Amino acid sequence: MFNRELFLETQTSRCLLCENAPCSHACTSHLPVSDIIRSFRFENHMGAAEKVGNVSCMDCSNPVCMSACRRSKLDSAVEIPKVIAQVVSIIENMPKEVAKCKVDYEVAWTRDTVYYDKTLAGYVQEAVDELGYSNQRINSGAGHDAQFASYMLPTTMVFVPSKDGHSHCEPEFTSTKQCTMGASVLLNAVLKCDKED
Repeated sequence: MFNRELFLETQTSRCLLCENAPCSHACTSHLPVSDIIRSFRFENHMGAAEKVGNVSCMDCSNPVCMSACRRSKLDSAVEIPKVIAQVVSIIENMPKEVAKCKVDYEVAWTRDTVYYDKTLAGYVQEAVDELGYSNQRINSGAGHDAQFASYMLPTTMVFVPSKDGHSHCEPEFTSTKQCTMGASVLLNAVLKCDKED
């Protein structure tokens, strides 16, 4: 317990408390990373727990939040996935009773981590490279149809950029040009797949 608290105190105190924090914008699971760290830093543990929900960062193979962390420009990034894992651990190990008040929690929603089909992802990568578009592989924290369909058949996904990183909200906007580029990648990937059959 002491080691966990020391780790959290050390890591959260390293946070620069950035306004418009890039770590939160970068998180592919849409966690309010900076708010969670800030809550822990100022000893609002339950507030941090409420913000985490049941998302686990330990499954994230590409923690872009750490790449975005401004602290990395000074020495090294805050170890965000480990901080989130500790928050989840605190939730799971809450006492059953505090001052004669019953304490309980329930998982409101969960899902398995899904790894998309490597062959299909390879077709997408070939298609985007051949078209000469800038690209990067990302993890998505949202639950998409392709995730649920992956239990029955091979799936992968193609994402296109959204202005200012907004996603699943009213300000979300992607230009016609970028949508066309995404559709071109998808079409060429499908044609590559078709040639194999």
